[in-house]
Amino acid sequence: TARAGRVVIPSGVEGTISFDVVADGLAEADESIVLTLAGAEGAVFGTRRVQTTTVVDRNVAPQVELRVSQVGESRTQVYANQGPVSVTANATDVNPGDVVVVSFAGTDPALAPPASAATAFAFDPAALQPGPYRVTVTARDAAGAATTTDLVLTVRASAPVLTAQDSDADGVADNVEGLGDTDGDGAPDYLDRFSEPFVLADQGGQPGTTRTLEAESGVTLRLGSAAIQSGRSGALISIADIAAFGGEGSGPVSNATDVLENVGGIFDFEMSGIVSGSSASIVLPLQAGLRPGSVWRKYAASSGWRDFVLDGANRIASAAAVGGACPAPQSTAYSDGLTPLHNCVRLTLQDGGPNDADGEANGRVRDPSGAAVPRAAEPEAPPSGKGSGGGGSLNLELLMGLWALALASLLYRNRRRGA
Repeated sequence: TARAGRVVIPSGVEGTISFDVVADGLAEADESIVLTLAGAEGAVFGTRRVQTTTVVDRNVAPQVELRVSQVGESRTQVYANQGPVSVTANATDVNPGDVVVVSFAGTDPALAPPASAATAFAFDPAALQPGPYRVTVTARDAAGAATTTDLVLTVRASAPVLTAQDSDADGVADNVEGLGDTDGDGAPDYLDRFSEPFVLADQGGQPGTTRTLEAESGVTLRLGSAAIQSGRSGALISIADIAAFGGEGSGPVSNATDVLENVGGIFDFEMSGIVSGSSASIVLPLQAGLRPGSVWRKYAASSGWRDFVLDGANRIASAAAVGGACPAPQSTAYSDGLTPLHNCVRLTLQDGGPNDADGEANGRVRDPSGAAVPRAAEPEAPPSGKGSGGGGSLNLELLMGLWALALASLLYRNRRRGA
């Protein structure tokens, strides 16, 4: 029953368009209802102007989300000195009447997950060694359709003591914001200035030092596993972080160092809320301008570093920052490829595609990556000793001779002036 019309948002940032889907009693292929935003008054369009709703006459796999809480707060980092932690799986299924069974098979056994079907469990972090622990959950319906998701939960020995300091410079004291992660982006609230789900800090700090990663609207950004485990409050990580935490919960890796030299930083993030198998775009603010010959490099624990794969669903574009900020993902300022001196890169990544680190079409893209150039050749060490080849002693003698010549010239000019 969808019809053309207007949606009015009198306050806030959300509006609703409602329509009914009427059963026609026919067994048929998927059908689409497409709503397109054609104009706006008092608003600016985001990246997505088209919403497609699919009507299906078949079974659809359930969806599942994980929630971790401690002392009543949602968290991605928990502390051994703050009591028990609860893990809850929230499963939904659009098929009326479907019974969904949840399983925590694949979860780190140290967390003592339930062996039978259950939607939640709890554990005491005081009994665990500090470090990363993987939580995996699968939701399966009676027809056998299933969806699996996971997260790496970081256990730390003790919670930091928060004061009236405002570490993220958002106008709210640390001890008021607390250790929770309200928006689920992997950064504790007291270090997280941004509440928009499609925005993520590149690094923690005061205004002027922090820039933002921005995905298209409708996409949720979260810090990657290595960034969270290394204690970062932004997506920028180091080679050392990858070496220590690149295994995503399975320990350190030996292939963290690239044969190329990084330019502008390494970014570790996740995008979710993507239609399974489709592509989404994100803008990354580089720490330095691109150099001639730059390529985009991807890291995966299984294969190490390699070039970004370009195809119809995976693309790269770049632009120059304006006033210190990168153009939005939908901006026409971006040009295909990596242009020297540009310091903003737009990646278009396909869920489950060759550039998705988890390799699964699961509505989530994982992406540790960055720009790189060939490393400069190491200069050859000069030969030692005197001789026809010219060694270190010969160079020293030459410099001393030049210095003596310059001094003699200066004394001569001074004598001429005195005469």
